[in-house]
Amino acid sequence: MQAELQAHRERLEELVDERTAALNQLNQRLQRDLAYRRQVEDALFREKRRAEVTLQAIGDAVITLGADGRVDYVNPAAERLLNCAQGGMQGEPLQACLTFLHEEEERSFGLDELAAFAEEEEGAYCCRLRLRAGGELTVAITAAVVRDASGQAAGHVIGLRDVTEERAQARRLSHQARHDALTGLVNRAEFEHRLGRLLEQIDGQQHVLCLIDLDGFKPVNDTGGHAAGDELLRQLGRQLSRHVRQRDTLARLGGDEFACVFEHCSLKQGVGLAAELLEVVKNHSLYWQGRTYRVGASVGIVAVDGASPSVPEVVQQADRALYAAKAAGRGRIKIYERDVAADAAVSDPWQRRLIEALAREEGLRLFQQPIAHLGEQPYQPHFELLLRFAAVEGLLPATRFMPAAERFRLGPSLDHWVVTHAIDHMAAEAANTVYFVNVSEASLREGVLPSVVADRLHRQAVDPARLVLEIGETAALNSFPEAVAFAQEVKGLGCGISLDDFADGLPMMQQLSQLQPDFIKIRSHLIEQFIEDAIARALIQSIVTVGHAASAQTVAKWPREREDLRELQTLGVDHVQGNLIAPPYALGARAEPSYPH
Repeated sequence: MQAELQAHRERLEELVDERTAALNQLNQRLQRDLAYRRQVEDALFREKRRAEVTLQAIGDAVITLGADGRVDYVNPAAERLLNCAQGGMQGEPLQACLTFLHEEEERSFGLDELAAFAEEEEGAYCCRLRLRAGGELTVAITAAVVRDASGQAAGHVIGLRDVTEERAQARRLSHQARHDALTGLVNRAEFEHRLGRLLEQIDGQQHVLCLIDLDGFKPVNDTGGHAAGDELLRQLGRQLSRHVRQRDTLARLGGDEFACVFEHCSLKQGVGLAAELLEVVKNHSLYWQGRTYRVGASVGIVAVDGASPSVPEVVQQADRALYAAKAAGRGRIKIYERDVAADAAVSDPWQRRLIEALAREEGLRLFQQPIAHLGEQPYQPHFELLLRFAAVEGLLPATRFMPAAERFRLGPSLDHWVVTHAIDHMAAEAANTVYFVNVSEASLREGVLPSVVADRLHRQAVDPARLVLEIGETAALNSFPEAVAFAQEVKGLGCGISLDDFADGLPMMQQLSQLQPDFIKIRSHLIEQFIEDAIARALIQSIVTVGHAASAQTVAKWPREREDLRELQTLGVDHVQGNLIAPPYALGARAEPSYPH
């Protein structure tokens, strides 16, 4: 038994030694594992700290999310960008803190769509970011999906960079490239781009192209300066914008030319819309430095449909219609017809000839005819300026082209030309001569000529008393309020007013106190008849009496014989004018008129 006990004891000791050895080995392995784990944990801690320091140091905002979409971490840059306190977003769902919206539309998107951007988009995606604390930013956003070892999504990392100013600057540059700097309207390049897009997508639809060119704009620049012209264009741009539909495109093509595309519009509807724009221009006025300016407009229209050619050809068609509108008298609308040239409606050749003469400063000539004094006292030389047109067929009088000029509303342009050249001549000559210049009825209605006169007199330092502006009796009766306003403004400048072709007696005599003319010219048919016709003689006598009562001097036009001069002087007429005294001759040339005294 002792031997067996001894054997068991020895075996037990062997087993203890074996177990002890095994435990020692296991302990050593555990020690190695613990040391390795400590090394790994230290490495992980260092990496975590490095990442945290990096995230805190970088300028871009970074947000990390868990698998449930809640915020795990927000770096300081994100806290500053999003205007939230430290830790203020942690643990909250991302969409409770921030709202992501597409940049060009009022539509929000969530984390799923953001994750799709992370998978599909290359680089950053720009969107708007609405903050819980208020306010909105434009950000460049990047997103990355964090996956676990099995490939399942375990969260997201979102990067945000504030590009609000960058995008605003880009939009400003893009706007400037596509819009007119003066009016803010679409410019020619963008207008043609949009028109081209409509032509590409026409698909049975119809649109209308409308070209608008201002009438009488040049005098605004000439008298008020380019600042006045620019302000008028700005105001008209705003006014026209208020009268076009939201879907339509209004553009300034350059100078004083505008254009509009009426989308999804029949030709009949387009004419109606164009008429509204025409009225807007006509009814608008600019008050600038004590003066009021008004302009008109001519409009050319063309249908844009499946039969329309390229953009340049469509614009050219509308331009032809616009030219026809100007040729027909301005201030109206013309429609381009594909089978008939738009300018074929212009049957009077004077329209083109006068426009070219005004544009090139060629063909127009000024002649002068003396106005002789019937008294004995010394008399300051007076002349009426007469417009002539130098053509192949010779020098043509105004009676040949003025009817056409009036039809085409070129009267004011011719008046401006005559006044400008007359004042320039007055500034150059040494004599203290008085010149009479005829004014068309259209200039009375337009109301711009006094400003032209004032500006030119000031520039050339010419005595305004040397200029007399002459209004026909018929024009004064037809546009009496405008004639009164015109006369008051002209006399306010120091210039004179002459009432031409006076013959109708009572109707005009009753208005003399309002016009206050300095001269009254008696119509030639009364002068031709007064020797044999007692009524004509009585009318002349009454005109002289009323004229002198109104402090106006009288001029008898076109006496036939020298004996008529003595009779006219007996009746109290102050001056005479006509070929009996001297025929018209070129302005600046020498002539020896046969003065009656």
